[in-house]
Amino acid sequence: MKNKDTFLLIFCLLSFRSSIYGQTLYGTFDFIVVGAGSAGSIIATRLSENSSVKVLVIEAGSMADQMNQDIPLGAVQQQRNPAFDWMYTSVAQPNSCLGMIDQSCAYPRGKGLGGSSQINAMMYVRGNKADYDQWAAEGCTGWDYESLLPYFKRNEGYQPNGQSGVIDASVHGTSGPMNTEFARFRTDYSRDFVEGAKTLGMKEVDYNSLNQIGVSYLQANTEFGRREDTGDEYLLKLAWTRPNFQISLNSHVTKIIFNGKTVTGVLFRKENTTFEALITKELILSAGVINTPQILMLSGIGPAATLEANGIPVLQNLPVGQFMDDHPAFFGPTYTTNSSTRSINFYQAFTNSFGWFFTGSSQLSIPYAIEGLFFNRTFNSTLPIGVPDYELMFTSASMATDKGNYQYKNMRITDLLFNEVYGPLLKMNNDTISAFVMVLHPKSIGNMTISDTNPFSKPLIYPNQFMDPADLDTMLQGLRSAQRILTSEPFKKYNPTPFYLNIPGCSEFPFDSDDHWKCCFKYIASSMYHMVGTCRMGPATDATAVVGPDLRVHGISKLIVCDSSAMRDVNSGHTAAPVMAMAEKLSDMIKAQYAFLGFFFLKSLLMDYAAREWNRLEQNKQNTVNTASYNHYNNHGTWSLLNSYDFIIVGAGSSGCVLASRLSENPDYKVLLIEAGKRQQSLNDIPIFAAYLQSTSYNWNYVTEPQEGACLGMEDQRCAFPRGKGVGGSSLINYMIYNRGNKYDFDQWASMGNEGWSYNEILPYFKKSENNNLKGLENSTYHGKGGPMNTEYPQHRTKYAKAFMEAQKHIGIKRVDYNGESQLGTSYVQANTLHGRRQSAASAFIDPILWNRPNLHILTEARVTKVLIDPDTKEAYGVEYVRFKKRNNVFAAKEVILSAGAFSSPQILMLSGIGQEHELKRIGVPLLQDLPVGKVMYDHLCHFGPTFTVNTSGISVSSDRVLFPHNLKEYFTTGGSPLSIIGGVETLTFIKTPNSRYPATVPDLELLFIPGAYSSDQGTGIKRGMRVTDEIYNSVYKELDKPSQDVFSIMVMQFHPQSAGYLELKDRNPFHWPRFYPNYFKNPNDVEDLLHGIKEAIRIVNTPPFDKFNATIHSTPLPGCKMYDFGTDDYWRCSIRTLSASLHHQVGTTKMGPETDKTAVVSPELKVHGISKLRVVDTGVVPLPPTSHTAAIAMMIGEKAADMIKNDWENEKV
Repeated sequence: MKNKDTFLLIFCLLSFRSSIYGQTLYGTFDFIVVGAGSAGSIIATRLSENSSVKVLVIEAGSMADQMNQDIPLGAVQQQRNPAFDWMYTSVAQPNSCLGMIDQSCAYPRGKGLGGSSQINAMMYVRGNKADYDQWAAEGCTGWDYESLLPYFKRNEGYQPNGQSGVIDASVHGTSGPMNTEFARFRTDYSRDFVEGAKTLGMKEVDYNSLNQIGVSYLQANTEFGRREDTGDEYLLKLAWTRPNFQISLNSHVTKIIFNGKTVTGVLFRKENTTFEALITKELILSAGVINTPQILMLSGIGPAATLEANGIPVLQNLPVGQFMDDHPAFFGPTYTTNSSTRSINFYQAFTNSFGWFFTGSSQLSIPYAIEGLFFNRTFNSTLPIGVPDYELMFTSASMATDKGNYQYKNMRITDLLFNEVYGPLLKMNNDTISAFVMVLHPKSIGNMTISDTNPFSKPLIYPNQFMDPADLDTMLQGLRSAQRILTSEPFKKYNPTPFYLNIPGCSEFPFDSDDHWKCCFKYIASSMYHMVGTCRMGPATDATAVVGPDLRVHGISKLIVCDSSAMRDVNSGHTAAPVMAMAEKLSDMIKAQYAFLGFFFLKSLLMDYAAREWNRLEQNKQNTVNTASYNHYNNHGTWSLLNSYDFIIVGAGSSGCVLASRLSENPDYKVLLIEAGKRQQSLNDIPIFAAYLQSTSYNWNYVTEPQEGACLGMEDQRCAFPRGKGVGGSSLINYMIYNRGNKYDFDQWASMGNEGWSYNEILPYFKKSENNNLKGLENSTYHGKGGPMNTEYPQHRTKYAKAFMEAQKHIGIKRVDYNGESQLGTSYVQANTLHGRRQSAASAFIDPILWNRPNLHILTEARVTKVLIDPDTKEAYGVEYVRFKKRNNVFAAKEVILSAGAFSSPQILMLSGIGQEHELKRIGVPLLQDLPVGKVMYDHLCHFGPTFTVNTSGISVSSDRVLFPHNLKEYFTTGGSPLSIIGGVETLTFIKTPNSRYPATVPDLELLFIPGAYSSDQGTGIKRGMRVTDEIYNSVYKELDKPSQDVFSIMVMQFHPQSAGYLELKDRNPFHWPRFYPNYFKNPNDVEDLLHGIKEAIRIVNTPPFDKFNATIHSTPLPGCKMYDFGTDDYWRCSIRTLSASLHHQVGTTKMGPETDKTAVVSPELKVHGISKLRVVDTGVVPLPPTSHTAAIAMMIGEKAADMIKNDWENEKV
């Protein structure tokens, strides 16, 4: 909060307070959040982002004292203030708190909007990576560090403010609601503390990075030197703008209401009246580490013995309150110096507040007077390497710096002890320097319980500090480190003198002896108020757990706990940061469960659209519609269709769009582009939805004939043959993978008599199309710059893909540019996207030029039924097409060019009398030219698997997660987020097989890494698009369809199958599908190649980078393969024949070759043999299956064909 806004904010807050109190409470809400603290404020804010969701927050406290609580140095004044602190104290302790009133330590807990974040010390300390990884290892799936890091970053808004300090930008968020910064004012002593630790061999670190051990200036939740609390930054800045969001203050929840073991609501007291509030979805307890377990036990959820002793009926026997972990801390050692003007002076700081108010910089901006932190291990540590045992918190102050007004009273130190021990400091004018010593992983464990059945009675807190003497030893080693730093070389100029702690009861021990300090610890060490675990998280098999990894209370429906009580163990930091991250993560988990999101209409729209289109296509499945009843949607243009054009291009696919764009560059050429489909829509642009698009009318929806040895797991044993239908063709629905192929492919084409098609001759055409935005390859001579089609790496990369890339290094697979010099190796996928959005051939080549090319006309929803050819001259002169039930002719003065694709181009040729004589005779079409149209058809078959489960959650791509609001925001603002992953494919790996028939530089297989599985879209897009049977999906993959289960898969694709298929026409009706006979696995060597790829995929995953994920192969067998032991070669062979599907790379149906090649349909100039003024320009001309996907090749063919056509007609006059 900036100073210029202060007075305005005070006015707004007062107005807001009145508006809340004036509201009438609703009876029923979707969600009720109990507690407006660090977690509750965030959860309520995130859930209410959807205006259709009603959220009620119930808070026992009131509004913050904004002016006083904003001052970081004044934090000490806010604790033990009954208006904002619950004023909890422990039960008298036998081994600690001995110098406190009644041997009872203080346990401050925040009360009011913001909870403890309005009274804490504002220290932003997340903890160690190993803390969270240990949670995951103990069964709390999804709570490892990598899974939590995005939520830490989402919550944080780090802002540099000119102060020096080490920051690892990769782990910090910069746009979250909670600002973090270094304190804007530093004493000289704080700099000496950092330098002193460095002289002792410690590094200056960012303790919130992966390297925690070392020294650092404090990172604080402050902005412009003022406190940031969650009530302010989440609730108050949003509450009055959301009518679906309500807060009830000064409202004390007394009990949960149940119907059986299902929560229906809560009872709460407000202004001496009991209210009832009901839920439809979930009750979320975020009342804190003390109040949440108290509410549970009062409601019948807790240890049976405790409940029965208090006369409370037992609803669920759980160890509520039985585990309480905390950080004990000791305020010392303290030194006096020879200066009197450098340390913190409370009264001078508050007197001279002018500078803080207008600049945010003065001693008032130092949180709780803490300036630096130091983390280290003990010499006998048993913790993992890199995990600290203790923390030092440096302050240029002492227990007496506030003149005995706040600190010692907050800690409940007796007046007698304070006066006797610290009284001498009150009489000194010398500066003081001190360090808090905190034990990070105490072995002593406490507990808490209810005192009676009165919800207003304070619970009984048993911290049990120092019951295990090992904690005293750890604290002692920390104290000795503090002494070394405070007397190190940078401090010697101040002549630091140890202040003698003359604690009654410890005088028998010599000062500074180990026994002396251990005695002092027992007297005046206290809690740092980091209690956790009273509703401990863990799997149902964990006897200490109250809630599961989903934070739902075991055995109870519609009840969630999210606050520090759910933390499994106390961490290597403070609790504010992890609690905020937990709340952010829970919000996403709930949204995934209930599928309501800020922009969730996108998914609904997409799913409804896909379902509607699927049903329509299913009705026409047999494709028996005749011409008279065939209907299209209209597409009105601003031009009139001419009778004749120079060039007619049939098919606006990847080749056709390129060709139309290039030919129309000559304004003298009149070009007509005819397309059977329609224009693309915005839904086509989002890469992750590629699979859904194959269930829409943008797909011709072809299927193969039933296969004997393949497609066994597909409906009717027919594999899907998706082909794009619309302006853009298959580039509208493909997976956007930009992969050109191997140099050997094109050189082999040339060696077959196709002059002009060698690699060196076609490379310029690949480059001509490309606009290279591949980071790291900007200067590559293999890539083009400035072309219409963008290539880039998708901005979002999952941790699994990164692990997959790292894993391949372990087995010697190097990273390459697979479109460059060498193809063998691995790479993140290169995509035809622009800023994370699909770039189709239409959006790249047609849209930018359409409205300034009056010589280019595009006719959509027009089905070409045949080429018009003079039977005497065998010269093409036009085409016949059907549009809106009407048959029409349009004529070409120069050429007719078929770019209708590897299926439709041969179909049109045969319907026009070009094909094998006996085939045309069978369907009743007069023969014009006997050519082997459709008699060869190659394809790339791909096996979907293996699939692996992992011990994390929230990383895999699924249809629900990708539409989380933060993903949508990121995608629509930066082009990032999982929405930018092209059809789910993240990496490509190119490998050889042991029995390869190709040169050493030519790969035989491609591995496609996917952070998901068949289940990732709940059995909708992928399953439908690939025609997987219900039996296979339900028995094998449906079990993976749950929010908490992350998965990844590795697809294996064969480049050079030895099996070849063919296509033929069913009859002469142009609206009937061709018949496709791919003959997959007719040669069994193709099965063996894929088997090798599966083994290689498994070998990659069985490397150290995947150990942290506990990647486990999903071993539920396919129904038709249960006769084989899972994982054996025979099992995988069966799986290959069952679940392999086409990757839609069919080629060769109008094969290119010289006239001497009796298997060829077109010449190297792409002219149909024996027919003049007719060419085929699409992937049907590709003579052999390429070592690539086909989209890039299709565009290259369009570019080269355009130049050949221009050269042929360059001397012609229109």
